[in-house]
Amino acid sequence: MVLVQFRVNNPKMLPKTIRKDEKPAGTTEVVARAGQVKGEECLQPTESVGCAEFLADLASAGYVMVDAFSKVRQDRGGREYGIVRFTFVAEDRVDTVPEWDKARPAAEQTFRDMAEGAAWRTRAFLNPFFADGNIVEGAFCISVNADMRDPAPKARRLLRIDADSVCVMNA
Repeated sequence: MVLVQFRVNNPKMLPKTIRKDEKPAGTTEVVARAGQVKGEECLQPTESVGCAEFLADLASAGYVMVDAFSKVRQDRGGREYGIVRFTFVAEDRVDTVPEWDKARPAAEQTFRDMAEGAAWRTRAFLNPFFADGNIVEGAFCISVNADMRDPAPKARRLLRIDADSVCVMNA
């Protein structure tokens, strides 16, 4: 599984094409297991990264977008910000969901718009994969966080992925 999350400093700018996750913070399974096992940072924070090729790379590596949502959060200082998270899984693990099949093209376009419209400070983590609250041995989730937008779209580096790794290359 691959998660790609973009941070939006002004929550009013969250894309309207992505469903909003209205659950209050602290109600997800992720929070419950946050203290159990930590992931490993596999890409340190890197400035001026372009993510435009990432969607095509994921498709080439056999991944399909299966979900997208936006959510308003608060930082430690109480300021609100937004996140937009896209979830990808291996093609052979995808169940057909008619509602998502209709929503996927708009979600993919939103991903492209966010990725192509700016360069990002980007980092990535290799996290354990959980099913039913338990770690699945040998399974991992790559979490890519684009957490600071640089509106100057001239990326100096490119985020790339293949079946085995995620990396940043010079543009």
